Amino acid sequence: IGMSVESMSLEANYRMDDELLFQQYVYALYDDVDKTDGSFLFDNRPATEYANTIVNDAFDAGILNTGCLAVKVLHVWMWIVHKLQLAVQQCDAGIPENYGAIDEAATLWESGLLFDMAEELGPRFGHKQIDGITYLNRQIIDRLKKAQVYHQDKTNSCQSKNALGGLRIIVKEIVSYMTAVLIQQLIFSMVDYPDSSSAQEDMVELMSFAVLPRIMGCGHEMMYDDLYDKLATRNFDKNSIPFATNAIHSHLNCLGLSCDDIGT
Repeated sequence: IGMSVESMSLEANYRMDDELLFQQYVYALYDDVDKTDGSFLFDNRPATEYANTIVNDAFDAGILNTGCLAVKVLHVWMWIVHKLQLAVQQCDAGIPENYGAIDEAATLWESGLLFDMAEELGPRFGHKQIDGITYLNRQIIDRLKKAQVYHQDKTNSCQSKNALGGLRIIVKEIVSYMTAVLIQQLIFSMVDYPDSSSAQEDMVELMSFAVLPRIMGCGHEMMYDDLYDKLATRNFDKNSIPFATNAIHSHLNCLGLSCDDIGT
């Protein structure tokens, strides 16, 4: 994709400034305001660089497993969303030689970072394989292929403005299933994470950063604040698991998901 993982975060404010999901994460995660210019801050850094800040904090603390996972679920995940949104814009512009974002999104997902995570999580949640890959990967890959058709098919393609709405629906569904993978990782981190309590707190905090902004995006700021206090402040208590899992499941419909999409 021609850029470093760090650049995915540092350049996000310039490349994703008009993308709703990225701005939802920035708004959800900011914890202070720069009094000189009114911009949002996260951990004393620009909130638009939240992913890079979280990754660097983990590596600086020597928490390598958390830092490596943060690259997947923050940097790469949001960059795929960006490429999907860019694919819709490319389709709307209707200039075939400029197409390519959907292929980059597919490559980023399938290159092993998030694809492998979904493969590991699926069986833990009772998901069986469909044609050689686990359920969520199958939903994502099938829709990526459908999205690619819009840039290739001469009869039902981006050359027809009637096709644009269909592509938007496919992209929305891909992001929903990508979110389901993050939710699975958060639930696994709370319920079954095998390492020490300190390592579990680190992992729950990280996955809360990755998942909870989507809850706020559903318009439930009070629920977000409650979940954030219980999960994202390194104060994790296993007694919070029933409340947290019920709260997440109650928002699945808003996220375009069902309980079956998460599994048990």
